[in-house]
Amino acid sequence: MSSDPLINPNPYYRVNRWSRFFHSWIAILLKKSHKQGTLHLNDLYDLLPQLEATKLTDDLEKNWLNEVKQTQSKPNLVRATLKTMGWGPLLTGLLLIPTELAKFSQPILLTFLMGFFDICPTISASYAWLLVAATSLAALICSTAYHQYFHRITIYGLQMRVAYTGLIFRKILRLSSHSINNLSSGQITNLISNDASQIELTFYFIHYLWVAPLEIAFVIIFFWKYVKYISLIAVGYTLCLLIIQASFGRLFVYLRARILHVTDERIKIMSEIIKSMRIVKMYCWETAFYNKIRSIRKREIIQYAFRLLLDCIQTLLSHTYISVTFLMLYGTMWLLEIKFDTRFFALAACMLGYMRLSIIDFFTYAVRYLVNYLAAKKTYTS
Repeated sequence: MSSDPLINPNPYYRVNRWSRFFHSWIAILLKKSHKQGTLHLNDLYDLLPQLEATKLTDDLEKNWLNEVKQTQSKPNLVRATLKTMGWGPLLTGLLLIPTELAKFSQPILLTFLMGFFDICPTISASYAWLLVAATSLAALICSTAYHQYFHRITIYGLQMRVAYTGLIFRKILRLSSHSINNLSSGQITNLISNDASQIELTFYFIHYLWVAPLEIAFVIIFFWKYVKYISLIAVGYTLCLLIIQASFGRLFVYLRARILHVTDERIKIMSEIIKSMRIVKMYCWETAFYNKIRSIRKREIIQYAFRLLLDCIQTLLSHTYISVTFLMLYGTMWLLEIKFDTRFFALAACMLGYMRLSIIDFFTYAVRYLVNYLAAKKTYTS
């Protein structure tokens, strides 16, 4: 931590836990912003010690150097990162357990509550009010726990992004003149803006790699109660989508590598043109370089188009997941003349919506960003 006196000390450690939990300590800044119409730089609080770039970079660099000493043949940046972060991200991921339990308990409580609205109610009014209160409490717990999870995991992701950026900066400063000449500004920009951001994105969704299988098992149990083996149709379709999404992850890595390669080439040529603009003008090479840049840019746009096409396919599969699953479920039930149950419809609609968000979307993001990070990791350590 810097020895300079604090200009505007952060009140985070002075406030109570209630204020930290609900972030009410930021209200002073909001009032000042409303009064002044804007916030100036000296209005902002000083960084907390655990958020300072110097400390984060020092910790990561120390663990990385220890990793290099211990395993000289093949040091692992992931292991150094885990040592730097400690148990914090893992314990934060446990907040998803009450989040998912509270989320899935809501449709289950709703199915019990539907018994009160039957022609011949099967539950009393007091029990119905109790179910309503339990449903509201579950929604509150789900929202609160998820907010805390995402807030904390975002901080961890930002910390590691700052640490990676600082480590890249220090490595560049230590390069020899010969290595610096071979390294373009475009490559440095890509390292900091693209590669260093992958660790942050990975932190956001990494825990859904273990949450998704648990959700699938949970849904199988409750679907089996109502439609028995018909539930395997929904689960089978979900697993097929997961396999497709995983294969898309490999394609994304391939396309990302191609895009970065072409982008580096374009930025390198543009940097050389700008540095040698007088020579280009003197020899009238504008047209030649224009055609060259245009050709490279065309290749880059084609790669981006393929990636956007994959994004469109993923979005289509995600948005049609519930409808297609219902079509297969109820189509099979109609063919086999299985009785339609409104309770199952309510339960299935809610749970499939949750599965779409956690499994189809977040699990896909987790796989994609993890694979991107592992690919970018080779760039860091090279």
